[in-house]
Amino acid sequence: MYPIDLELSYLDITEVLRLLDIDRSLSGTPSSTGDVVRSFTLDHRDCTLMLCRCADDAIDDVIRREKSLGGDGGYHLEWKTYGHDSPPDLRERLAAAGFEAEPLEKFMVLPLTSETVARFDMAGHDIRKIETADGLADLVATSASSGSTSDEEMRRIAPELEQAPESMSVYVAYVDGQPVGGGRIQYNGRNVFAGLYGGRTEPKFRTQGHYIALLGARIQEAYERGIAYVFIDALPTSAPIVSKRGFVAVTDTQPFVWGGASYGA
Repeated sequence: MYPIDLELSYLDITEVLRLLDIDRSLSGTPSSTGDVVRSFTLDHRDCTLMLCRCADDAIDDVIRREKSLGGDGGYHLEWKTYGHDSPPDLRERLAAAGFEAEPLEKFMVLPLTSETVARFDMAGHDIRKIETADGLADLVATSASSGSTSDEEMRRIAPELEQAPESMSVYVAYVDGQPVGGGRIQYNGRNVFAGLYGGRTEPKFRTQGHYIALLGARIQEAYERGIAYVFIDALPTSAPIVSKRGFVAVTDTQPFVWGGASYGA
């Protein structure tokens, strides 16, 4: 089995974090003052703050402003924080301002090479790519395993699959024609990172390799598209699984939400 604790030389963590922050700065629309980067869903009902760059003594004002804008605009707001963000007490300030903290996750990265891609075995598994919004019914049928409702998942994913299919691919695992798990991969138009989201397997089909096969299908696609790294926001349940196959934790990440639960990691 692949080593759980890889040597630092396997991955230049400082460089990965530098590339991550560049990617975050390009993953949405900067505010008029340039202090935050906002990323909206296509229906404009959800906004994720991807990055904040402001003086420490200005952060509370920025938090109040973004809450006010979300309320006035009628959209759900998520502030996606990372362990290396500043100020160091950003998460405490968000909580004090009424944001709800979601679970802390490890931000784990895998550099894509022919060798690392080969670690995710798909042999013997029926993994299919979902090409149309109608086909998403098989993915959302497993929504209970992802902690989201089927209606909410369909609302957010279907428009993107229809209007911007180059930005997302969805895969579903089947057993005897029955959907038993799924996941998606998100692209941002650049070739540095692609994100693995929504991975899940129905409880009675776990420990049978479906989760690894679903990862493999998405990782293989990213490699073929010339992506340098894939990442996953890993909970304690999935972190050991992906660590054994070469993913390295480079920081942690935690969403803080205002106006409802966040979606889809």
